[in-house]
Amino acid sequence: GYGVVNASAATQAARTWPDAGTLLSANEVIATGTAMPSVPIPDNNATGATSTITLSTTGISGVEFVELTVTSNHAEFGDLFITLTSPGGTASIITTPHTCNNGQPVPCGALLTGGHTFGVARLLGETANGVWTLNVSDAQAGNTGSLLSWGLKVHGY
Repeated sequence: GYGVVNASAATQAARTWPDAGTLLSANEVIATGTAMPSVPIPDNNATGATSTITLSTTGISGVEFVELTVTSNHAEFGDLFITLTSPGGTASIITTPHTCNNGQPVPCGALLTGGHTFGVARLLGETANGVWTLNVSDAQAGNTGSLLSWGLKVHGY
C-alpha cells in the first residue's frame, strides 16, 4: 500500500546492490588549479581582491563537487565575504561577514592563515573548463590582510 516499505525485499536488494563508492571512483575525474596572487584585500571595501584560475582540457563534462582552499593572512575571518564564480557564471557565496564575539560558536580570528578548505556542491552538472574567479572582500574597517593563494580541486565525470 501507499507509504509501506517491504523491509525484507529492501534488505535482499541491499545485499547485492553495487557499492556506489566503487562505481563513482572508477568514473570520477579530478582537475586541479592553483593561484598565488598575494594581493591586498582592501579594508572595508566591497570591491575586494579578485584572482582567477583557468582550467582547460580537464575531461570533466559535469562538475559534481568543488573543493576550494583559500589562504589569507587577514586578521579577522569574520570581516570577509568570499565568493567563487564558476566558468558558467554561477556565483557561490562561500562566507559572509559576521560579528565575532568571545564565546560565540562562529569562526573568528586569522583562520585562513594556514589555508582552509571549503566545499561547494551547487555547481552540479556545470563545466569545469574555463575561468574560475575568486573574490574576497572586507566588510569591516580595522583589520587587513592579503589573499595569498587559493586552489581548486574539481570532482566530476
